[in-house]
Amino acid sequence: MTTPITIPPSGLKKYYLGVPGSMREIRVAQDAVTVPANRGEVAHDLISGGTTVTHRRDTRRTWQLAYPGCTPDTADLLVGFYVGVFGDGPFAFVDPAWRNALHVQASTFGAPLQAITAWSASVSAQPLTYDTTVVAPVATSGVMRWTGATNTAQVGLGPWTGSVFTPDSGKAPPYLPQQVTTITVYARSVSGTPSVSLRGLAVGATGTVVNTQTATATLSSAAWTLLTVTVPASLTATYVVPNFLCNTSTSVLQFACPLVQYGKQPADAYVVGLGIPRVVIPTGFAGQYTVMFARDHGLTLAEI
Repeated sequence: MTTPITIPPSGLKKYYLGVPGSMREIRVAQDAVTVPANRGEVAHDLISGGTTVTHRRDTRRTWQLAYPGCTPDTADLLVGFYVGVFGDGPFAFVDPAWRNALHVQASTFGAPLQAITAWSASVSAQPLTYDTTVVAPVATSGVMRWTGATNTAQVGLGPWTGSVFTPDSGKAPPYLPQQVTTITVYARSVSGTPSVSLRGLAVGATGTVVNTQTATATLSSAAWTLLTVTVPASLTATYVVPNFLCNTSTSVLQFACPLVQYGKQPADAYVVGLGIPRVVIPTGFAGQYTVMFARDHGLTLAEI
C-alpha cells in the first residue's frame, strides 16, 4: 500500500548548485531521481556462519538527475557546469528533498560518535562534551553539554580566533540570497535560569558577519526550550550558520536538535541532516534526442 504524500504549500522546491557565495538555481529534475547513500559497507562472512560489516564513518550520496525534453536554453546552465564554465568543483548542491542543511555530526550533536566534533566554543576552557544525562526531544539527536559557559562566550560551527570564528568551507551551509533560512535548536540548563541566545549569522567566507538574527530565552532545568530565528533573503553573504551566545556567568547548558532549513518560516520539525554536500561531476553528460531542440540530458553529481 502506498502512503499518500501531502506536498507542503511552501518551502524550498528548487535545486541550487555552485560555490558558496555564488550559488545558482538549476532546473529540478523531471523524472525520478536516484540518490543512493552509502558508507562504503563491506560485508564479511564469519566462521560461525554469521555476517558482520565494516563501514566508513561518513555517509556519501550520488545523484542521478534526468532532464528530458530540454531546449538549448533550458539546458544551457547544466552544460555550463559540465564543461567547466563555473570551474570543476567541488560545488555545493542544495537538494530540497533533504530538510536539514547541517551535516550529520553537527545536526545530531555528535550522536554517531558520541563526541562533539563539529561545534567549538570561543573559550577553550569551556568544554563541549556529549551528554548522556538527559534525552533529546527527538530520538535521532544527541545532546551537547557546554560546561562553565560565561557571559559573551559563544559556540559556533568552525574554529575560533579570539571571538571571531571561520566557517568550515567544506561543511557550512551556503547562504542562498533567494531564500530565507530558518534555524532552530532546543536548549535547557542543568540548574538555575541562565539566559541564552540563538543567533543566525549570515557571514562572508572568512567569517565577517553580514547579518545577525537573535532569539533570547531564559532556560530551565525542568524542560527544553525551543529557540528559532530566520535569516532574511537578499543579503550578500557566503554562509549561514547557527551560533549560541551565553548571556550569564558560569552556566552549564545543554543543546539538542539543531536545524537549518531553507525557504521555510517557521521551520518544519527537526530531522537528522546529511548536510549540503560538496559534489563533483564524475561521469559524462548524458544526452540524446529524436526531435531537434528537444534533448534529453542526464547529470551525475557525486559527494566528495
